[in-house]
Amino acid sequence: MIGAKIITSVDFLQDMKPIILCHHERFDGSGFPDGIKGSAIPLSARIVAVADAVDAMLCDRPYRPAMALDHVKEELTLMAGKQFDPEIVSVVINSGLLECYSGIFDFQHS
Repeated sequence: MIGAKIITSVDFLQDMKPIILCHHERFDGSGFPDGIKGSAIPLSARIVAVADAVDAMLCDRPYRPAMALDHVKEELTLMAGKQFDPEIVSVVINSGLLECYSGIFDFQHS
């Protein structure tokens, strides 16, 4: 909600408002700020939720190293239908996007 408020006066970012407001909603309705679920969450926010989680898992964090690609796939599969839209998870896992994304980091770290 704070992020959405910050961009209120920035005209060219207004289309991003639904993503900013809803990317922490969970597919099962247990997210925030409004507890909306399923297709009531804008598609763009459902996509960003998965992308944000993938980025967080595949990158080193101060409190843990990057996760292995297989572990990321397991986490996404485990949370499909709960935290994430299962159709988006399926596309991400089955399309090769994860391998491309993790390959970028392999290149940068070598």
